[in-house]
Amino acid sequence: MSNFKALLAIVVISFSTAISFSQTGFIAGTVTNNGVDTMAYSKVFIDSTGYYAYANKQGFYTVKKVEPGTYTVKAYSRDRQFNAKLPNVTVKAGDTTFLDIDLSIEPNVAKVSVLKFKYAGGDGDETQMAAEKMNEDASVDLLGSEKLSRTGSDVASASKQITGVSVVGGKYVYIRGLSDRYSKTLLNNAEIPGLDPNRNSVQLDMFPNAFISSLKVIKTYSPDLPGDWAGGLMDLRTKEYPDSFLVTLKLTGAFNSQSSFNSNFLSYEGGKTDFLGYDDGTRDLPAYVQDLKDNDELGRLNRLQGNEEVYDKSIESFNKNMQPMRANASLNHSLGFTVGERWKWGAKKDTLNIRRTLGYFLGTSYKRSFSYFNDGERGKYQLTTDINSASELVTNRKLDWERGRDNVLVGSLFNLKYVANKRHDLGMNYIHNHSGQKTASVVTGFTDEDESITFRNQQLGYLQRSMNAVQFYGEHKLIHPDSVKTRSKSGSIDAMRIDWTASYTLARQKEPDLRYVTDDYTVTGADTSFRFSSIYNAPARYFRSMQEYNIDHKLNLTIPIEIDSAKFIEVKTGVSNVTKLREFRETRFDLSVNGEYNGNMVDYLASENIGYKDGVYGVGLLDLSS
Repeated sequence: MSNFKALLAIVVISFSTAISFSQTGFIAGTVTNNGVDTMAYSKVFIDSTGYYAYANKQGFYTVKKVEPGTYTVKAYSRDRQFNAKLPNVTVKAGDTTFLDIDLSIEPNVAKVSVLKFKYAGGDGDETQMAAEKMNEDASVDLLGSEKLSRTGSDVASASKQITGVSVVGGKYVYIRGLSDRYSKTLLNNAEIPGLDPNRNSVQLDMFPNAFISSLKVIKTYSPDLPGDWAGGLMDLRTKEYPDSFLVTLKLTGAFNSQSSFNSNFLSYEGGKTDFLGYDDGTRDLPAYVQDLKDNDELGRLNRLQGNEEVYDKSIESFNKNMQPMRANASLNHSLGFTVGERWKWGAKKDTLNIRRTLGYFLGTSYKRSFSYFNDGERGKYQLTTDINSASELVTNRKLDWERGRDNVLVGSLFNLKYVANKRHDLGMNYIHNHSGQKTASVVTGFTDEDESITFRNQQLGYLQRSMNAVQFYGEHKLIHPDSVKTRSKSGSIDAMRIDWTASYTLARQKEPDLRYVTDDYTVTGADTSFRFSSIYNAPARYFRSMQEYNIDHKLNLTIPIEIDSAKFIEVKTGVSNVTKLREFRETRFDLSVNGEYNGNMVDYLASENIGYKDGVYGVGLLDLSS
């Protein structure tokens, strides 16, 4: 019954979406000059509304999801020297009004016909991206939502499609061959913090593609951009409200031949909320040790006479799980939901000749993926003779690497925008992204110490990252466009305008209870002997956290100045202020181990072997740094 209800809900949502699309119409056609030359990248817009479109290379355009009614359609060429004004254009629900536009110095009227047309596309389509790129003064590359939807689930994987951009480590962007330290990432033109204590760059795998309208990569300097980059600047631009009611529900599954349903998948027992990308506190520093830390008494963990109780309780408070286990991984899967709407009200023809508009966009997405390999290799090689006579490198270390990884990515976006009239619009974005990554790995092999001894390193880790951003923005025209006295004959000069942004972002990275165990073993017949050696680092537990807070305020003033009837320039000035605060903390504990054991850390850390017992110091914790 529950499955039937779920299926019925999906059908109802899909049917409602189809109905909402059928309530609107479309205007489509070609833009030419004298009916012969196509006018690529011309802008076609419906007067006194927010409907517009750009023509593609062949001069074809489509204005999508237009409410039924009679409108005046205007168009102008990319250089704004040619224009057209077409009154009494009628749009019917479910139909496309086919309108060929012939641009000239003076406005003209075109023939109108009606054609059935099925909706396809959306915000950030490639025609719009091409038109924007052509109008840019700087060297830019753009990737719209159409391509984003076909290039992976997050921004990091999609960025590889942009010319001159490469991604390292699955998250860091390299632009024009320069490392990530020379690149910069903005979110809706506002600075945001990175999530790595050793880097200044943003981790792009944190941003789901579902909420990004377009990616813009700028490769040349401009006075209105931050100056602390050299390779390139990437701006992530999130989606705004749709032209009409929109609701989508998306559920996907994917099979990975290496991890899906693999019973040998490498993992470990974590918290109950790992599947949500959050640690439930299972990996937190134990309360007893946290109290010692808060009272600056961590040094008492050292093996000193008189500290027997502290030595005993501290090691007893930690869980004993320090080695990977075998588990069964499921299918990779994702779930996404979006809903958006806009409303118009007020007189159609008031003093500003536009209706007020309020719209919103709300979306959330969830993705869980598994990856696994057992054929990785790590090695260290050395040149021991003259390079001209050497036939090969000497192998000092050859290690086999096995790793399992469980990654969860959750994202949400809420956009609210209000357009008062031609002069003023205001908007707000709230973005929340977080991820949780559980990793288990084992590295084994021989080192240059003794090839008869097998080296082994085991690691358990959990990386939790989150970013919360609240952004307010607006644009205001200081003089109504229709009253600007210096407008050119084509009507292309805009009013003086102010645009501003206020962004507040908090980013956190938490790596609780990162565990390392390094030992070696020898095999003699049917017997295997394990030991901890002083030549390796002792088994250790790390607790790391980082927090960065960004405040970004920007205010720009643009003043248009007409040169003649066909040319004008824009003078732009403004102010910007960015405040950053970053905190990083790390605490490390080593285990005081020695000698042989059976290779199982749970047995080695049994109650009878740890702490202070009967006058004997067993395995304990040594605080090294905090």
